[in-house]
Amino acid sequence: MGSSTCEALGTRQTHGPVVGPYHLDVDKWAVLEDAESRLLAALGDAGVERIEYVVGFVEPYTVSVWLGTATDAQRELLAEREGRREKGSDALRAAGIEGTDAVFSDVVVVQSQETVDRDYRGNWFYALR
Repeated sequence: MGSSTCEALGTRQTHGPVVGPYHLDVDKWAVLEDAESRLLAALGDAGVERIEYVVGFVEPYTVSVWLGTATDAQRELLAEREGRREKGSDALRAAGIEGTDAVFSDVVVVQSQETVDRDYRGNWFYALR
């Protein structure tokens, strides 16, 4: 395993070990936590109050984003809103997902707390499966 260097916007960033095309020097869980606050800031005006992720079990670890609203009505409005996938991608990239062994799956799901309460007894773990 070696190291790689990339040039971006006139700055030089050095990354640690590379396995295939994936960098292993950045903790994907820290990136997801950072992306959560970015997504809440970007989509809070649409009623998003919760961010969840579904992460695959094998490399590359695919990441799907779930946006949680309080009501079914908010969920329906957000589901019709353009740019959800781009906002998910932008937040993950800005948080540094490209420096990890994870990749964005291009999937953004919108779900409401009302539905989770009604269909999954309030349990997001089961709703995400």
